Amino acid sequence: MKQSFLSILFLLLPMLAMASGVEINGVYYYLYSNLNTNTRTAEVTSHPQKYTGDVVIPESVTYEGVEYSVTAIGDYAFDWNGNLNSIVMPSSITRIGNYAFHDCGKLTSVVIPENVIAIGDYAFCTCSELQSIIIPNNVKSIGMAAFYGCTHAKGLVLGSSLETIGSNAFYDCEQIPSVTIPSSLISIGENAFGSCFELEKVWISDIAAWCQIDFADPGANPTSYSYNLYDKNGFEITNLIIPDGVTSIGNYAFYSLSEVVSVTIPNSVQSIGKAAFSGCNQLKTITIPDGVTAIQDQTFYQCSLLNTVTMGKGVKSIGEKAFYNCSSLYEINLPQSVTSIGFMAFSRCGKLKSIDISSVTSMENAAFSDCASLANVVLSDKLTIIPGYAFQHCTALSKIRIPAKVESLGDFAFGDCDNLQSVSVLATIPPNAYENAFSKYNIPLIVPDGLQTTYQSVSPWNKFTSFGGLCQKPIIVLENGILRFSCDTEGVEYHYTISDNNLEGGVGNNIALSFTVRVYATKEGCLDSEEAVSEISPSNGLVGDVNGDGVVNAADVVKVTNIIMGE
Repeated sequence: MKQSFLSILFLLLPMLAMASGVEINGVYYYLYSNLNTNTRTAEVTSHPQKYTGDVVIPESVTYEGVEYSVTAIGDYAFDWNGNLNSIVMPSSITRIGNYAFHDCGKLTSVVIPENVIAIGDYAFCTCSELQSIIIPNNVKSIGMAAFYGCTHAKGLVLGSSLETIGSNAFYDCEQIPSVTIPSSLISIGENAFGSCFELEKVWISDIAAWCQIDFADPGANPTSYSYNLYDKNGFEITNLIIPDGVTSIGNYAFYSLSEVVSVTIPNSVQSIGKAAFSGCNQLKTITIPDGVTAIQDQTFYQCSLLNTVTMGKGVKSIGEKAFYNCSSLYEINLPQSVTSIGFMAFSRCGKLKSIDISSVTSMENAAFSDCASLANVVLSDKLTIIPGYAFQHCTALSKIRIPAKVESLGDFAFGDCDNLQSVSVLATIPPNAYENAFSKYNIPLIVPDGLQTTYQSVSPWNKFTSFGGLCQKPIIVLENGILRFSCDTEGVEYHYTISDNNLEGGVGNNIALSFTVRVYATKEGCLDSEEAVSEISPSNGLVGDVNGDGVVNAADVVKVTNIIMGE
């Protein structure tokens, strides 16, 4: 134990400090000596009676015959010094500590030395009379709330090496008119520019670098108040082109850019962040590259003129409120890769007329609520839950077909769908459903033929006024070269088409035969079944000149089709 203690002591010996501040010419300092480097530094600390008037900090001080270089304004050094009129700091200062000048209400100007690297948390917080904020080029970090409440500052200049801006750093700097964001910036904390109500212009020099900034929330991005971006040539960006090679677009990157009318996203982009284009209310069309796998929460939130979305085939999920209140959106074709749709993802898309979500296996509440023009919905055969409010207030919806695997319907899933004329349910076991899953029950309920009595005995399905039968989906089987159809509904007729998948005409030695078969069943007094689709190949391996006429052509396809159909 003694040996360990001595080891720690020897480690600490190279840096020696005075236990308490010493006063030199009216200013208090902590003094440090580094025996390894033979350097001696001083850090300005607080005055027992507070500093007043005009204070000048020298580059160095001498104490007991030893010279110390003044390198830092320490934590709380001038905190609550309400009668401090001015401060002059030497170029030797490299750090301004936490709360260093907090609430110095009479301080009207500060020149931050050019060698300062870091400005601490709350360093100039509520210095309400400061007229301007100029960050030197060597500063890499600005702490949390560093300039919070500098309400009279009318200018802000950020240095070219700045990498991080803390949360609330410039909050309530309400008179700042513009800011230039350096390409060195990596992250900006929550509400860093919150309540900067007079901010009119944001200047950037590098769109690729801007895309990589980690904005913590909308208030971290100054565009929340300026509603614009200007390029290095002084032109407002209205046709936004993301440079080729950019792989990601950060959260809130282009938040509330109200004058952007077009966006070009290169194929190199693989991720688009949360709310990246939220509030771009002049944007009309967007194409998502194939490499993007997720549309994040609020990505296109309230893009009110967005009317067409072309979505890449790699997208798997659509996040919460991703297209919320895109009130002009009338067309969006979701790729078959999409399997999940988040809370209110398309809510209030008032012009959306149809949606094919046949690949979607999970939805969150209110996914398509208040889509007043939505008249056609195709649900996935793999869907097991239709959540609450999913299609509430879809007043143009006249019919809905609920797939066979659905086990439950949430509260108001189809509530207030006032134009609903019929509901078809394919499940052989009545799904669990809230009483308010439907607001309209005086319409026909169509269920698999033979299960009408089962549904009539279960609430809320028994609230429907009439019950009809539905032909069940046929089954396609190729057996011993014979194509056969079967169905659990008795006495049906089959209606089928067979199309060749390979033959495009011309001549050749062999044809690799495969066919797509489509069939649905009908029965008098029942609704038509769903269409069954299957791709088949002949089991007898017939290729080439099947009919023996010496030519490989469409006649061979007819011959094989006849064989398959048993003719």
